[in-house]
Amino acid sequence: MLVLYISEWNTEKKEDMKYLMVLLVVLCLNSNLFGQNSLYPIFRGGLWGYIDKSGKEMIKPQFLAANQFSEGRAAVRINGKYGYVNLQGRLVIPPRFDLGNSFVAGMARIFIDGKPFFIDTAGKIAFEHSFKSIEPFGFHTFAVAVTESGKYCLINRAGGIIADSIFTKIGELGSNGLLVVEGLDHLPYARDSGQVEKFETGVIDSAGRLVIPYGRYKRIGVFVNGYASAERFDQTYEEKNWENFDAIIDCKGNLKFTCPPKKYFLERMNGGFHDGLAIVAIAHESRENSKQPYPHYYKGAVDVKGEIVISDTSWSEMTSFSHNRSFVKFGEAWKMINTNGRQVGDSVFRNILFDGFNENLEQLFWGGISYVEIASGWVAIDTNGNVLCEPIVCLNNFHNHLTRSRDLIFFDEDISTQNVDYSFLYGFWNSTNGKLVRPSFHYISRSFTEDITIAIVKGRLCYITSSGDIVWKEKKSRKRERNLNIDWMNRGYFYAASAYKQELQGLGGWGHSNNSSRKSSSEVAGPKVVQVVIDTKRKAQWQGYAGMQIEVRNYSDDTAYFDAQDSRLYLKIQAQKANGEWADIEYLPSSWCGNSYHQLFLASGEFWQFSAPIYHGEMQTKLRAQLLFKNSLGQDVDNAIYSNEVEGSVNPGQFWNKHAYSRRSFMDPYND
Repeated sequence: MLVLYISEWNTEKKEDMKYLMVLLVVLCLNSNLFGQNSLYPIFRGGLWGYIDKSGKEMIKPQFLAANQFSEGRAAVRINGKYGYVNLQGRLVIPPRFDLGNSFVAGMARIFIDGKPFFIDTAGKIAFEHSFKSIEPFGFHTFAVAVTESGKYCLINRAGGIIADSIFTKIGELGSNGLLVVEGLDHLPYARDSGQVEKFETGVIDSAGRLVIPYGRYKRIGVFVNGYASAERFDQTYEEKNWENFDAIIDCKGNLKFTCPPKKYFLERMNGGFHDGLAIVAIAHESRENSKQPYPHYYKGAVDVKGEIVISDTSWSEMTSFSHNRSFVKFGEAWKMINTNGRQVGDSVFRNILFDGFNENLEQLFWGGISYVEIASGWVAIDTNGNVLCEPIVCLNNFHNHLTRSRDLIFFDEDISTQNVDYSFLYGFWNSTNGKLVRPSFHYISRSFTEDITIAIVKGRLCYITSSGDIVWKEKKSRKRERNLNIDWMNRGYFYAASAYKQELQGLGGWGHSNNSSRKSSSEVAGPKVVQVVIDTKRKAQWQGYAGMQIEVRNYSDDTAYFDAQDSRLYLKIQAQKANGEWADIEYLPSSWCGNSYHQLFLASGEFWQFSAPIYHGEMQTKLRAQLLFKNSLGQDVDNAIYSNEVEGSVNPGQFWNKHAYSRRSFMDPYND
């Protein structure tokens, strides 16, 4: 599904943490989803419309949000609600949903008050239900649903139960139509001394049948080509390796083999059997009985019986097999081998286009074509090692930044030290026509439909062909201040820095934000406490939109302490629902990195000043800010205080809709 919306763009400028409001594409890649003769969303004057693949405007801009067309329908937002239009721009399903997704196999997932439903192309709801959430059906006959109590089950397209809600987790669908499940009493890690570890891990098929019952294995991985890795109950301490998945099982749960301890283990990133072989790391014989926890290893491959069929002590890296081919690294070079371990062709390569951390075989061998670096540049080769195109020399400068999407090789250039607004420029090489598009775009979608894709250059939306030609480009319009009209929860944006104090050094926070605390020049009016105040009379700007000013003031006699994430305060805007209940319309994301968390402080008589967006929506309501802080460093539970209430308006989706978050690098530790 291709969904277009206005979102924040992290420029990754660490010293100022600026955010640039640009047009961002979220792409859930499925090349079969969108048919031919489609239309493509464009943005002009704050509204969305559609063009055809030649760039001709077919539906004039009139919508506040617009999805890609699928099955002759596209979800569009009118005011605060979504409806669907046809290819002629006629509204065929009235706007009555908080959010609308694209149609897949005759059904689209929509949301009403945060609850998911499915509609047909006429807009009729397929079934009523009481589930908390339901994953999309896609092209499957089933979907995973979660009850209000957090139990998982499988349902069919009519909402009927396929597998009852007796699971605490239903995992990723394997290539053999099998899903790993965890039972209601599954407790792999005891939380306190009164609990006992218990493992309820099994496997069901898409009809809900339990094909591998609980009690056979502690953990089971995703099934790939008929096999999965697993952890045995009878595994001894000596047999354990750093990953614990020491066994290979088939689709019925039969144990095929276990990895011999200290002899070899299955490569974590090269998961599964491909062409009947799985990649393993093999201990050198001289180190096999070593007491060192991490002896030296070389690479090889085992068959489904666990027997090492090919290996070489000089192989330091090895890719999984595809099209009966693998690449192995020896020294500083690579070569292609077949399933017998013999080299294919006489060539050796400086590099291969391969992400060793997240191995993607489609990227490595799609269509039987691979991309490698030779002395004269990067080339495409077939499974016999034949060179298929002229070398591209300039890609040598980007070999650590290459990604593949079928016949296109994308690369980026880091410009963060020269540009305060953008971190990277993107370009690509089309090996089929030899066209090289040098880095000149600030975003390029990797998915081309009818030979065009969406891109961004200097904050302007455009569509380009696989030759890099621009078929449509957003006109540069005069900047005008407007309220922010969105249908999702905004991520926290209140960044602050503490003034340096010798006795509080080590709390951190002053290195990531320029928004330092300031001394208050006014006399204290009212109680001497910590306050958060919204001032709608003072004009402000928020990332190019109209804003209101918010101040956090410490009028108390003592220093106040604030938990923070990379200098982001636990401060967020709330709105009042129709029933009078207050609810968040902003949220603080989760970070997996412990270094993200620290504390800020605000001395007595000081304040922080922020700007927040003025939201605009179809629902008139009241707004307030919630702030968490502590009176002392040792305080366990935060104090929650609230600002004054102000009049405002929001859209229904702002109460629940978190947009999917895509990490931009390892240094971006956030999950949502």
